[in-house]
Amino acid sequence: MPQKDYVNWLAEEIFLAVDYETHAGRVVSFVVLLMIQHEGSIYNVARYDTAHGTPHRDILSKSNSVIEKYWLNLRGQALIIDI
Repeated sequence: MPQKDYVNWLAEEIFLAVDYETHAGRVVSFVVLLMIQHEGSIYNVARYDTAHGTPHRDILSKSNSVIEKYWLNLRGQALIIDI
């Protein structure tokens, strides 16, 4: 299954790190990380992914702990919403 990844800079210190896998032209798994660079360190702010078999968004603390989890309903539309 083809796997693709890329980085999309949104501002000078804010970017998305995207990684996804396809099968027969359909996205079967993905991770989209909202990242921020601050004072020489990089922090994950939010993570959208298909871990646990269901698309969801995790809001993360500076220590990378999950503060909030929001489950998304539609797998086929989740990647479009996330990016």
